[in-house]
Amino acid sequence: MADELLGAGQVPNPPANDDGDSGTDANAAELARARQEAAARRVELKELKAQMAELAPKAKQFDELNEAQKSESEKLAAQVAQLQAELEAQQRQTVLAQARSKLLGMATKAGVSSDLVDLLDLSKFDLDDEEATAKRLATLAGPAQAQTGKQVNPGRTNGAPTDDEMRTQIFGAKSSSIFGGV
Repeated sequence: MADELLGAGQVPNPPANDDGDSGTDANAAELARARQEAAARRVELKELKAQMAELAPKAKQFDELNEAQKSESEKLAAQVAQLQAELEAQQRQTVLAQARSKLLGMATKAGVSSDLVDLLDLSKFDLDDEEATAKRLATLAGPAQAQTGKQVNPGRTNGAPTDDEMRTQIFGAKSSSIFGGV
């Protein structure tokens, strides 16, 4: 009976065999089979450890190669990002230069000095609406000056004689004899 309680220090009795020695032979055979299987597993374990030892340097080299490729790809990604940023900056500068050129053309038509155009804020002008931009630029040009075609003589004011003309009238000679002239 398996449900019987054993007292302290008592060892359960093994089930009785009818054959007598056949139980110990079966145990011995089972033990031999287990030992043989354990030996086979130890041999297999040694072979696997040898393979692992052989593959460990290759795995390390593979990891290093992957890391190097990752580093190379990161370098390339950084270079691509830098080139994209430079391209965007160049595109912004191109758009700005085109807008400034268009405004300069409109300003020239309106009579505004190119020096003044350099000082203007492009964001204040709608370059697509040329008519409105021309009107705003015309206010910067100031009142239209009448072109008479005459050259301005800075020495003559309102028909008054120049210094040379007054000297000729007073002294009667074109050149002064004071400095050795005739």
